[in-house]
Amino acid sequence: MDENISESQSRIDDYNRMEQLLNNPNVETGGVSGAIKKRLPTAVLNDETQELQSIINKIVPQMRPTGSGSTSDRDMAIFEKATVGLDKNKDANLNIVRGRRAVDENAIAREELRADFVSQGGSLTEFDKQWRNYLNSNPIFSDESGRLNPNRVNAYDWFSGSQKQEKNVVSDPLGIL
Repeated sequence: MDENISESQSRIDDYNRMEQLLNNPNVETGGVSGAIKKRLPTAVLNDETQELQSIINKIVPQMRPTGSGSTSDRDMAIFEKATVGLDKNKDANLNIVRGRRAVDENAIAREELRADFVSQGGSLTEFDKQWRNYLNSNPIFSDESGRLNPNRVNAYDWFSGSQKQEKNVVSDPLGIL
């Protein structure tokens, strides 16, 4: 559990830094110049763009599913296209960064909330059911716009609200009420 949380937190730190770099006026992405920069040796890019590319290079191999065996060059190219890139415009990159950060925040919350749920006597099956309900009720992206869901509730708040609701329910183990 601690290893999963540490890995997710490390990626969150990387995504936070990527967001800072993408908001830096010295870092330009997208368009023709972004496509050209992507093909240039990193050494010719400015310091901030080099740092952004370095973080991208770190994240791409981490996209390989655990236990999937070796990864082909084709797979790596697909992963690279699926994440932040110098060839993507700033808004697309920021949307990717914020979405991926939300995925890792969910991963940490799931580990911590599951441990709390079980330590309070709940079953893993029940937690998994509630977690799926949370994910379905709080998608990271909005169906309407493809942007981040502005109404999304973080997992800690959602579970704390559902736990309060459960405490207010009158217990009726015999089915009399």
